[in-house]
Amino acid sequence: MQSRILKVILLAAAAVRVGLLLASPAGAALTPDSEHYLALAGSLAEGRYVYEDEPELLRPPGYPLLVMLARTSGEAWYTLLAAAQIALSVALVYVVFLLGWTICGERVGLWAAGLQAVSPLSAAASLRVLTDEPYALLLGVTVLLLAHHFRTGAWWPLVSAAAVAAAGCYLRPAGMLLAAAAAVVLLLRPKRLARTGAFLALFAAILAPWIVRNGLRADFWQFSSTSTDAPYLYSGPVVLVEAEGLTFEQARRKMESLLVAEGGRDIQPPGRRERLKREVTLSVVGMYPGTYAKLHAKGCAAAWLPGATDVLELAGATSGQSGTLAVLREEGPRAAARHYFGDNTTAAVAAGALCLLWAARLLLAAVGVAKHFRPRMPAGQWLLLAVVALFLLAPGPAGHPRFRVPVEPLLSVVAGAGAVALLTWRQRRRSTPA
Repeated sequence: MQSRILKVILLAAAAVRVGLLLASPAGAALTPDSEHYLALAGSLAEGRYVYEDEPELLRPPGYPLLVMLARTSGEAWYTLLAAAQIALSVALVYVVFLLGWTICGERVGLWAAGLQAVSPLSAAASLRVLTDEPYALLLGVTVLLLAHHFRTGAWWPLVSAAAVAAAGCYLRPAGMLLAAAAAVVLLLRPKRLARTGAFLALFAAILAPWIVRNGLRADFWQFSSTSTDAPYLYSGPVVLVEAEGLTFEQARRKMESLLVAEGGRDIQPPGRRERLKREVTLSVVGMYPGTYAKLHAKGCAAAWLPGATDVLELAGATSGQSGTLAVLREEGPRAAARHYFGDNTTAAVAAGALCLLWAARLLLAAVGVAKHFRPRMPAGQWLLLAVVALFLLAPGPAGHPRFRVPVEPLLSVVAGAGAVALLTWRQRRRSTPA
């Protein structure tokens, strides 16, 4: 019976994603970040890895390699890429089932898989030319392997988790947050030093070749410039917007002028430019620390938005990249809704329904936390909460619902635990004599 239910869930997951793909107009899956990945895939096909004639430092080659392989099929490349990502997304639903079963029991696993199968955010991410959903699978597998290690003490899941976590960083450098969370939880376990050391040593060894490449090619001895680019492009400018009353474009121009003042017009090598970006950003944030703290909190809150618009845009009901998030930050939800939907009442109603679905997931997750997550809970549950917290606290002013995609599977597990807790409570009430 349980296996039949799981098969239905997996078929439903595939149907939701394929249906959305069939409804998507041409180009709906592309974003500005997608264009960057396409350019890198083209560069990789030429035997290089450059962007605008400089070594690429921001995005490692994992996802561009996947895009490059899809583009060898010619004009049908996006269909091939979407089919591969849908398959990975359905596989993720199965991983969510295993993770829920491992941490909280089989019933929780089935509910978690069902919630993940119909997650609008996950379905949309499976079609975007972005790393979000493929990386979510690697994150989910890593947490599953570590949860198995915590239960059995076996070495093979620990070593495998380190390898998968490191591979995930080649898709999404923020995967280092996952390694940090894992290391902290491992340090609280028996035989902590040997196991934590082995995990981190293998993780670092797999990242090392790309760090060496960046160092030799660009004098940048780090894995990715995410930690410098994102704050320079978003954190610094939004602080200037809030503190000095500039427009966002004016703020970015001021950041650029500060960078030029530090290093001149043509800052070389690229690694030096990234270090100067960090210095400029820290100087701006240091002038207005209170403003930055407030904006960081608001940005993190944005990662908890329903993400309903992603589905609507892929279905062709609305269009994105129109500055709605800026309106939301500056004028509030009502003005942002008017800006985004205009007179499209049907899309607004659909978005409302998707928001209610997200609210129900949050309610179930709250019940799951109250039921299962306590100070003396097992290590697997601590890891799950630590990963969710780190990933949702990291984005800051650049916060967006898509930053929740990697941990959406973990939230499905927590919500599944809440669903089972509510059903159990209801059954007990019914069986209790009046």
